[in-house]
Amino acid sequence: MRKLVVGVVCLLSLGSAWGETKVKKQDAKVFYVYKDAGSRENNFCPAGWMGSYKSLKYNGAYKISPQSGTTAIQIVYDVKKDSETMWAGIYWSHPCSNWGDKKGGYNLDGFKKLSFWVKGDGFIDKIGMGGITGQTEEGDSADEYIERIELTPEWKQYTIDLKGVDLSHIIGGFVFAASAENNDKNIILMIDEVRYER
Repeated sequence: MRKLVVGVVCLLSLGSAWGETKVKKQDAKVFYVYKDAGSRENNFCPAGWMGSYKSLKYNGAYKISPQSGTTAIQIVYDVKKDSETMWAGIYWSHPCSNWGDKKGGYNLDGFKKLSFWVKGDGFIDKIGMGGITGQTEEGDSADEYIERIELTPEWKQYTIDLKGVDLSHIIGGFVFAASAENNDKNIILMIDEVRYER
């Protein structure tokens, strides 16, 4: 019984420490959203599924022809199955499933761009970062996107300029959204090397 009490006290102490350090400035030159499946350098969590999320299939450890490393992300959006909102997307947030109602996020001031590689088949309506407003002051301090991307069979790198953007509180580190209206067949989206750079 004593061991259990001590364990609970330790966990409570750790929880308090985590709460105080979740929003912090990163000193590294590169801050990854996704590097490789299971990488300790990964940040944010792909748990913010939106719209007709039941039409999505997600594989964060896809091993066939990654852009770099050993894995990439593969997302398949079955537009024929979509009968709800006619769009779907995913937020990579901190912590998982944070819609601006939890403590968390990162201070990414000093980073000057967000870069990522994509390929696949279909059209993506929006891809980028930020934009979670939340119901309190816990929302994102910025949102920047690239709109209307036609995916290609070969890897292509995209960069979003973040110079002068307020990155002091980012919980939505990465996001994509696509609509069934703009696609008459399944969308296959591959993503790799998603990272903030100084």
